[in-house]
Amino acid sequence: MRILVTGGTGFIGRHAVSALMDAGHEVIVLSRTCVAGAASICGDIVKPDVALLEAVRSCGADAMLALAWETTHGKFWHASSNAAWCASMIQLVDAFLAGGGKRVVCAGTCVEYDPPIEGACKVEETPISPTFPYSISKDAFHRMLVWITAARGATYAWGRIFLAYGPDEQAGRLVPSIIRSVMDGKPAECSSGKQRRDFLHAVDYGRAFAALTASDFHGPINICAGEPVTIAQVVQKIGDLMGRPDLIKLGALPDRPNEPQNLWGDVTPLHNAIGFTPSYSLKEGLTHVIDWWGRQAQNQ
Repeated sequence: MRILVTGGTGFIGRHAVSALMDAGHEVIVLSRTCVAGAASICGDIVKPDVALLEAVRSCGADAMLALAWETTHGKFWHASSNAAWCASMIQLVDAFLAGGGKRVVCAGTCVEYDPPIEGACKVEETPISPTFPYSISKDAFHRMLVWITAARGATYAWGRIFLAYGPDEQAGRLVPSIIRSVMDGKPAECSSGKQRRDFLHAVDYGRAFAALTASDFHGPINICAGEPVTIAQVVQKIGDLMGRPDLIKLGALPDRPNEPQNLWGDVTPLHNAIGFTPSYSLKEGLTHVIDWWGRQAQNQ
């Protein structure tokens, strides 16, 4: 297949591009910068001009994998740019389908859900109730995607992301912030850590989105490990792997108000329909990331 990818230089997107190319697909990356080894369309995705929309329309891709969005740590939840991203992605998808594209796969988010007190978020059962500009905009894009693809006779898939971690993650996020504190011999301050979450390595997110794009699965689907783990278990595992469990300070920071205590996903459709299983266990993935940050420190 020839596949157009937005966000192909990003945290998850670079791994999706690698997985698609390894599987023999031709990849065109739509980005502000060019990508080595892949064809590129350069332009400002959030402000698509006529030339960029025409390049998307005429690129001749069979499928589009849309991963680009506002993801700046500490900003993306409430950023006003979420509305602009929603509008621009609708324009880009419409241009792609107008040019003969037949399949669109996009990244959604687990915070579209109103998660249950216990148990996994299930696509067919768990209510959708977005409450932040980020999740509201994602849900609006999903609703328009359903309509646009149906009108054009195309298929779509909406992969809801839970918690990703991996190399090159923004330093202020949970996993790298804990690793960097421990590396520096400083206390790694955390909340209570009682919250149950679903962690999947960025490489596996890329592999999953690549497999989903190449499949004929239609509709929303959870992309995650499907294994609930508390924040406390994750940060304590990091401390253990780095030989400094004494630096992990659970309860040193307050829990965020109104934060769901239970947010993890049912992955039965991902396993059954796509045949996807993670390549990294949580221990293996954290070890990989710890080693990566260690190499960065040595190279400074």
